Amino acid sequence: MIQKHKTKKHNEKKNEEKELKKMEDLDKILTKLSEELQKKDEEQKDMTKIIEILKEVSEKLVKQKEQLIVQQEKTEKLMEENEKKVKSVEKEITEKEGDKTVNKAQGYLKFKEIIQEANWNLEERKKEHQQLLMTSDTLTKRTMDELKRISEKK
Repeated sequence: MIQKHKTKKHNEKKNEEKELKKMEDLDKILTKLSEELQKKDEEQKDMTKIIEILKEVSEKLVKQKEQLIVQQEKTEKLMEENEKKVKSVEKEITEKEGDKTVNKAQGYLKFKEIIQEANWNLEERKKEHQQLLMTSDTLTKRTMDELKRISEKK
């Protein structure tokens, strides 16, 4: 009977040790899973931030493209207007009565005026293009900085 009691106690102790070992193992697994979950949460936050930034960049690029299209249309319209002005002056020079030298001199002055106006318009376009370039650089830098930050984090 005493032997049975000892064996029973021994078995109970072994079972307790097994249970304790299982609990320790489960605790290690739980700790590891918790760390992995936290890491995945951080990765998801990073991806969410990247997606938000890329959406914002995409929206700004769409607006920028629209601005470029408007500028292109303005430029084409100005080119057509300049061409009409030049043809009008050429026609005026050839059809106008009187001293051809005087007519050509007056035409020259009108051409000069057309060119000055065209140069002013080109200067305006240049400023608009510089602004769009700066916006592009800012968007590119922001995207690259965020990608670099995420890459370094990993």
